[in-house]
Amino acid sequence: MSNHGGRQLDGTVSPLRVLPAIVKASPSVPVMIDSGFRRGTDVLKALALGAAFVFIGRPFNYAAAVAGEVGVRKGHHAAAR
Repeated sequence: MSNHGGRQLDGTVSPLRVLPAIVKASPSVPVMIDSGFRRGTDVLKALALGAAFVFIGRPFNYAAAVAGEVGVRKGHHAAAR
């Protein structure tokens, strides 16, 4: 589930708010979420609410913009610790 582009809409529901209902409605399907996660605590919240996987792209995009492939590799190793 994702709300990419949702920030331009006034009445969009937060994916974290509806995540538990989606997980409950599809117990045999691993629910993956992608919605601008920036911090580890955001990922933990999504996992606690039932997500099986949380995509995090923005921090890696920032690392690539600043330091290219080296920045992404360095950020990946820091996240793995």
